[in-house]
Amino acid sequence: MVELCSAPVTTEIVETDGSVEELIAIAESAEFLVLSRNYRLSHELRDSMSDQVIDAVQIPALGVHTHESKRPGILGRLVERFVF
Repeated sequence: MVELCSAPVTTEIVETDGSVEELIAIAESAEFLVLSRNYRLSHELRDSMSDQVIDAVQIPALGVHTHESKRPGILGRLVERFVF
């Protein structure tokens, strides 16, 4: 993503103990937030940690999936279509 930006960009990768509150506190000092997300049906049924952080901060935020993340099969996509 950095290579696509025309303006100077600084990045910081932060590892925490995983508490939502700590992630929110760290994210508040950023200008733009990018969080990794894993696809799981359980995350669609309840807020994942990434969703909780994105909803709590007052800055632009983006949740991304890795290219290797597992996409639901045909049954999972049918369930999603009818449930959501």
